[in-house]
Amino acid sequence: MRKPALSGQTITSVYLGGEDLFQYPMGNLSKLLSAIQCHFAVDRKAELSIEVEPSKASIPYFTLLRQLGFNRVVLNIQSFD
Repeated sequence: MRKPALSGQTITSVYLGGEDLFQYPMGNLSKLLSAIQCHFAVDRKAELSIEVEPSKASIPYFTLLRQLGFNRVVLNIQSFD
């Protein structure tokens, strides 16, 4: 993380992407978001985005993402099969 470079600035957007996110339990995503918010000044109206592969997602997964504070989902379509 580049905390010194962001000193005194407010973060208005957080983007988490990559297929590897599905390998981690939701608790780890929660800890990651908490760490970001603890170490950086994140605007309370910030856009919190996460990349999701549709074939690995479900309604309960989307519900948990919303509960964690994500307010934007980016669908990453790997194939149309």
